Amino acid sequence: MNLYNILKQYKNNYTICAPITPAIKSAISIVRVSGRKSEIIRDKIFYPYKKKCKPFNVVRGVIVNPDNKNIMDDVLCVFYPKSKSYTGESLCEFYLHGSVTIVNNFIKILTLNGCVLAEPGEFTFRAFVNGKVDLYKSEYIYDLVNNTNISVLRNSVKIVTGKFNILLTNIKNLVIELSSVLMMSVNFTENDVNLFNNKTYISRISTLIGNIEGIIKSSNFAKHASKPFKVVFLGEPNVGKSSLMNSILGYENSIVYNLPGTTRDIIESSLSLNNCEILLTDTAGIRTRNTSEIEKIGIEKTRRTLTDSNLNLLLLDASENKNFRLQHLRNLILRKKSNFCFVKTKIDLITNHLPFNTHNCIHTSSKMNWGIDAIKNYIINESKMYTKKISLNLFLTNDRHINSLKKIRKFWKSILSICIFDKNEEVLIFYLQRISSEIDKITGNFINEKILKSIFSKFCIGK
Repeated sequence: MNLYNILKQYKNNYTICAPITPAIKSAISIVRVSGRKSEIIRDKIFYPYKKKCKPFNVVRGVIVNPDNKNIMDDVLCVFYPKSKSYTGESLCEFYLHGSVTIVNNFIKILTLNGCVLAEPGEFTFRAFVNGKVDLYKSEYIYDLVNNTNISVLRNSVKIVTGKFNILLTNIKNLVIELSSVLMMSVNFTENDVNLFNNKTYISRISTLIGNIEGIIKSSNFAKHASKPFKVVFLGEPNVGKSSLMNSILGYENSIVYNLPGTTRDIIESSLSLNNCEILLTDTAGIRTRNTSEIEKIGIEKTRRTLTDSNLNLLLLDASENKNFRLQHLRNLILRKKSNFCFVKTKIDLITNHLPFNTHNCIHTSSKMNWGIDAIKNYIINESKMYTKKISLNLFLTNDRHINSLKKIRKFWKSILSICIFDKNEEVLIFYLQRISSEIDKITGNFINEKILKSIFSKFCIGK
C-alpha cells in the first residue's frame, strides 16, 4: 500500500513492522512494531520468562513461531502505550541477537501474524499524523539521522527539542492577538479599539521582524553547513600540491610526477580531523603560458572550486626562491572573501634552512614529512572557527522553511507599514491570513500530498 495515499485509510487499520538497525551482523538488532494490534501480535509470538509486559519495562523472553512452536530467539521486549510512544500508537520494540537470518525470520513471523512491512519514513509519518511531532521537526529528525556535520546536528537537536517552535508560537500568538483587535475595531468602533499608530504593537512587530531576520541571516550563512569543510590546494604546476595532499591523507590518492601539469582534473578526498569532516581538493596547476587545451579546462575548473571553498592553501615552491607569480589568483580569492593561507613547499631542498612558520605562511616538505602536522592543526583551527560561527545562532537548512520564513518577514513588514501609514484594515487582515497560511505549511497543518511524499520518501525504513 502506498504510504502517501493512506492518510485517512491507515489509522487504526493495520500494524507495521521494520528493523530499526542496519541489516548487518551485529551484537543486537532492534525491530519495531507499531499499530493498534501490536500488543495482540506480541502476545502471539513472545513468551516472557517471569512477568507480564508492563509499559516501559524491559522484559526478557523467547520468540516462538506460532506455526511450529519452535523457539526462534531469546530476546528483550519493551512496550510503549500510544500516549507515550514515538508514533502515537501502541508500539513494541524487540531486541534480538544481531544475526541477519534471525532478523529476517522474525520479520517473516510478524508479517504472517498480522503486520505489514513499513515503508520508508512511515514511523515518523505516523508520529506526524498522530500529532506527536510537527512536520518541520520530522524533517530535522532526518538531518539527525543522516548528517555528519556537528554544527548541523547540534542545530537539528535545538529544532527537534523546540527552539524554533518558540519563534513560530510568538508569530501565531501575535497574529491571533492582532486579528482579535481588528475584529473589535470593526464591531465596536465606538470603543476606539485599533492598532494603527499603536506604539506597543509597532514595537512588538519590529522586534519579531528582527528575530525572523536573524534566523534568515544565520541560515544564509550556514547554507553549506551540511557539507564538509572544503580545503582547496592551489598553485603553479609541479609546486607539490598532490604530494602535500597525499601526506595529509597518509596514503597516495593523487598521482605524483615531476612533469608539470600532471593533475588535469579536480581530485577530492575526505578525511576526519578532530571530529570534523574535511574535504581536500587537489586542483590543476595554474600557469598562463605554454598550456594545452586540456590543461586550460583543468585550470578553469580550479577557478570554479573557489566559489564554495572554505579554506584555500596557496602553495609556493620554496626551492625556486621567487615571488608569488599568481597575484591575480590571490586577488580573486580576496574578492570572493575566501579564507587563504600561504604554504611553502620543498623546504628540504634549501641549504641550511631552518623550518619556521608565520601567522600566514606554513613551511612544509612532503618528502621529509615536515610541517604536515602544522597544516593539519591549521585546518582544524579554521574548521573550528567556521563551526563556531555557524553554531552561534539557530539556523534552518531546509529551503522550504527558509522560503516560508522569508514570506512571513515580507508580510510582517507590509503590516508594519500599514499600521504606521495606510490604516487599511482589509489589507491588514489579508496579510495576517497569509502569515497563518505559511505557519501551517511549516508545521504541516496544511500541506499537500506531493510535499509529504517528498519529505518522508527520503527516510530509511525503520524511521
